[in-house]
Amino acid sequence: MKGAGVPEAYLPMLVNTQKGIGDGGLEIKSNDLEKLLGRPGTPINEALSQVISQSSQTGN
Repeated sequence: MKGAGVPEAYLPMLVNTQKGIGDGGLEIKSNDLEKLLGRPGTPINEALSQVISQSSQTGN
């Protein structure tokens, strides 16, 4: 990061932030998305299958 021009004073903070993320600091389980949508979330593999299927049907 130092070689990319990040000031040396910021390096410890950035390294600690990345370490916290790597240690799972952002892995929070919640149902906020489901509350917002008003329905259960769609698993990514199912959502991608739907997008691919719809794209194939429209010829895009």
